[in-house]
Amino acid sequence: MASAVAFGPDQGPAHFDCVLMELTKREPLVSPEKIAYLGSGLFGVIVEKENSRFEIHRKIVVEDPINPPAWRKELRGLYKR
Repeated sequence: MASAVAFGPDQGPAHFDCVLMELTKREPLVSPEKIAYLGSGLFGVIVEKENSRFEIHRKIVVEDPINPPAWRKELRGLYKR
């Protein structure tokens, strides 16, 4: 549950790989673009460059970091104890 992502209209917990698969279906990608997790509920369409670098072509906000859903707040409280 700790690795779940708030996803969909209800912002319910979703499996990370399922979110990635859904975004891959939704987002038009042009080779060599791919979707990657950027952190804090943010995914991005990226292109890998040399020396382990990448270029972000567009950002996809999946989880609102300012107003997380109730289940996310509960999890944060458990980990702070």
